Amino acid sequence: MRFVENNETVPAGAHVLNEIMVPVCSPSYLRAAKRDPTARANGNTVIQLSDSPTDWAAQYAPFKTGRVGLQKTLTFSDYAVVIQAALLSQGIAFGWLTVVSHALTTNALTPAASVLTRTQRRCVLLGSPRRPLRPIVTEIRTWFIEELHREINAIDEAHPSLGVRAACI
Repeated sequence: MRFVENNETVPAGAHVLNEIMVPVCSPSYLRAAKRDPTARANGNTVIQLSDSPTDWAAQYAPFKTGRVGLQKTLTFSDYAVVIQAALLSQGIAFGWLTVVSHALTTNALTPAASVLTRTQRRCVLLGSPRRPLRPIVTEIRTWFIEELHREINAIDEAHPSLGVRAACI
């Protein structure tokens, strides 16, 4: 699986979906400021990858958390740790939909903003341009894409204001 520019030709590649980014957090992180005045005053914690733009959170302000204090940042060099920190209610992460879709459908994560970002890239599953795919590989690829699209539809139903389905096409 690889992200390519929209105008890039990819031999033996199957389109999965457009690259979509959405700020995510755990439901308990989202609810904390409503229950706890201290959490509300403490502000949001933005969890980011060490080489990501430091100001990505500014384009989503205000987040749906209701927190008003100064924003803090947690930075990790591994994207899996970024998502794990969000799952553990430590803050808001910038999630690639291809990575966080399952967590969104199971409510382990929830959108932290009412908007998403569609980049100029698309996600493709690559095959070898030198030989045809074996039938089992084609079946697995088809199953993977169908499952991800099923999750996209579920996210769109649960969070219609995001417009996930339309952005992915």
